[in-house]
Amino acid sequence: MRTARRFLAEHLPDAHLAIVAGSVVRGEGTPTSDLDIVAVADRHEAPFRASYRFEGVPIELFVHTDASLPEWIQRDAARGRPSLAMMLAEGTIVRGGGEAQALQEAARAVIAAGPAPLEPAALEDARYRLTDLLDDFRGSTRRDESNLIAAALAEQAATLLLQTRRRWWGEHKWTVRALRRADPDAARRLALALDAWYRQDEKEGLIAVVSGALEEAGGELFDGYYRSAAKETVRGSDTSLEQGTP
Repeated sequence: MRTARRFLAEHLPDAHLAIVAGSVVRGEGTPTSDLDIVAVADRHEAPFRASYRFEGVPIELFVHTDASLPEWIQRDAARGRPSLAMMLAEGTIVRGGGEAQALQEAARAVIAAGPAPLEPAALEDARYRLTDLLDDFRGSTRRDESNLIAAALAEQAATLLLQTRRRWWGEHKWTVRALRRADPDAARRLALALDAWYRQDEKEGLIAVVSGALEEAGGELFDGYYRSAAKETVRGSDTSLEQGTP
């Protein structure tokens, strides 16, 4: 925490609240891990984020005002990836005292509540995307294409499983971390299925894991799927009418 305090003294001395988070704080740091610092300051340009290398340490700084911080916590929660709330909930307070403690408790309450359920149309979109990708994997005969499809399949299947169970999800490494937190056995099965494909060219394990995630969400969906560009965008849905265009 001494590095974070020196960084704040030099780069953000006017911050009245600061919480340091990230894998280093959790004791899971690697040689490339950075420090995440969420700070509150009365800056006209806030909210903003900035990256630094300070005393050899990579630092990601997220600066908010008292007004913008709760708004962005709710924005993150609405998209199902509560990055800001997670940093606040798991971080270590370096400035702010009781105010920072109250903020941490509020963030922990957001995390504990879990995400809102997907709206029906958004769930259909997720099922359709994963079904389409699964069909691509089943039929793919090119190893280079199959490798990328497999990675996308694994991430989308894990995300759908988390969404179906009303658990928070993430992107890339955060997807598997969220799955490990929610269902360690499912995370293990997914990892083994990916290894079987990449090491042994064995598709069936990954197909089974993805099919299981789809089944829990309502099953594969292709025939009868319909979307109109004239319809209002559905929260949680990001299916494009141009999906599949070469």
